[in-house]
Amino acid sequence: QDDFIIQIALGTLKSRIESQIPQFGAATLITPKVPKGATRFAIKVPKKGVVNPDKHLGLVLFSSPSTPNDLGDEYKLKNTFFAQSGTLTLSRESKPKSIDVRAQGQTMQFKLLLMKVEVDLVMGTPFSAESSSLTGTLEFPVYSPHGAPAIAFTERIAGESFVGTMGLRQKRAVSSQPKRR
Repeated sequence: QDDFIIQIALGTLKSRIESQIPQFGAATLITPKVPKGATRFAIKVPKKGVVNPDKHLGLVLFSSPSTPNDLGDEYKLKNTFFAQSGTLTLSRESKPKSIDVRAQGQTMQFKLLLMKVEVDLVMGTPFSAESSSLTGTLEFPVYSPHGAPAIAFTERIAGESFVGTMGLRQKRAVSSQPKRR
C-alpha cells in the first residue's frame, strides 16, 4: 500500500526525567496522504490477517509519565494502556512558514507548521478488564527541512540517532521524505 505513516511521541525532557520513563505515549496515524484539513482517524485494534478497509487508522499507547524507569519491562507493559476505540482528529493550525535555524556553524531553512490533535479514546490493557477514557487536545510544532543543507543535517541526525544510540545497523539511507509502506 502507498500510505503515509505519521508518528507522534510524548515524552519528558531528559534534563527533567530524573528516574521516570523518557517516553510515555505514542500515536501512529496511517493515512493515504498528509492531511491538509482536519482529518479523523478511527482507532482500531488490528486483527492478524485482516486488511483494514478504513482510509485513516490510528494506534495509541499511553503509560503514566511518573512510571519509574528502573522497573522491569513486564511491569511497564502491564501498566501501559492501549487505545481500544475512539478517534484522533489531526488538523493544521497554521500555514507552513519558513524559518532559519542556526546549527553547527551554518544557517539552514526549515518549514514550521503548527498542528493539533484532538483525542477522544477509550483506553485499556490486556491485563485488566477495566478501561478508562483519555480526552484532550495537544498542539505541537512540526519542523521539516527545506533545502539541501537542512535535508543533509536531518538525515545525519536521524541516521546517528537510530544507528548509534539504538544499536541498529543502517540498512538503507535515512530519508527526509515520508516513507511509504
